[in-house]
Amino acid sequence: MADACTDTTAKVARSAIGAFGEVLEIGARSLQMAHRIGASTVMEHFRRMPRHAVLLTSTCAADDVHRNWIDTLIYQRLLATLDPSRP
Repeated sequence: MADACTDTTAKVARSAIGAFGEVLEIGARSLQMAHRIGASTVMEHFRRMPRHAVLLTSTCAADDVHRNWIDTLIYQRLLATLDPSRP
């Protein structure tokens, strides 16, 4: 999601993901609305997949995330699946 961006955010994002994703440009000027539109778009794209098979996550452009942040989330989800008592 590129929400009301006036810089090169969308261009840089498209360059980074190449053919492996999509950058949606909107003008909502709202973090919550951008998340809702993004989540709705992803769930529609994967509508034929069982919901438990889709890991929907996001981060803000201003966030400082580690290179392997998605791997960490997947690992945590796996642990939670194996042991539901884990947070």
